[in-house]
Amino acid sequence: MTRASLPKASLALSLCAAALVLAPAAPALAQPKKPPTSKPEPKNNEAKKLFDDGAAAYTQGNYEAAIDAWTKAYDISKKPLIFESIANAYERLGDAKKAREFLSKWRDVAPKDEQDLLDARIKNLDARVTRDDELEAARKAAADKAKKAEEARDSQRKAGGSGGGSTSVPGVVLVGVGGAAIAVGVTLDIIAGIRRPAAATACAPSGTGQICKASARDAIVSSNTLALAGDILWIAGAAAAAGGAALIITHKAPKDSAPPTATWIAPAGAGILVGHSF
Repeated sequence: MTRASLPKASLALSLCAAALVLAPAAPALAQPKKPPTSKPEPKNNEAKKLFDDGAAAYTQGNYEAAIDAWTKAYDISKKPLIFESIANAYERLGDAKKAREFLSKWRDVAPKDEQDLLDARIKNLDARVTRDDELEAARKAAADKAKKAEEARDSQRKAGGSGGGSTSVPGVVLVGVGGAAIAVGVTLDIIAGIRRPAAATACAPSGTGQICKASARDAIVSSNTLALAGDILWIAGAAAAAGGAALIITHKAPKDSAPPTATWIAPAGAGILVGHSF
């Protein structure tokens, strides 16, 4: 009995030993393989680097480079939050249409607690788009009128209708100087409007006034200064141009050879632009 039981005991011990040897490998064989994480990392790193490059360009005022970098970052990462950054850069460039386009893309997927603020920004951009379209239409109309007046004057000169009358040199100088001052003033007003932060994002109502963020203070002061300088320039330029036009019109010339005249008005920055083509 005793001898017969020894082989069975040895066999049992051998099986136990084998089980112990194989046991550690069993969980490893049963454990599912994890997908490799090294492949998407280069793309994520590239997208992050592009986004950081865009942020650096934006801080330096190079908004075109920022848009380019952020667009490439989105193409790789497909993160819609990048749309808001692109919209901000377009807004700084003064392109309200593109700013609204990208801000609307972000609004479509933004968290609900941000949608009210985004709606307010989009509404402001809509107003800017309308104002820009009206300004462009007015400028085009003024340019067309000036072109037609110039063509009529050239036609009259070719027909010999000038009658040998001379042009007032001081009047021409005043018109030229006034026109340059108007152009510079209008440009400053436009730049001031672009630099001025949106009231919905930079300021909040407080009693009868508004409280603005400290981070927006420099931009607000700068835009106000530019707007004031622009208004002074274009008003002074308009006065000089009007005086020059009066000198030219009242300058001695045959009554039957008076050149055609055209007066036009167009909005500009914080005021209006008045011109006289003759």
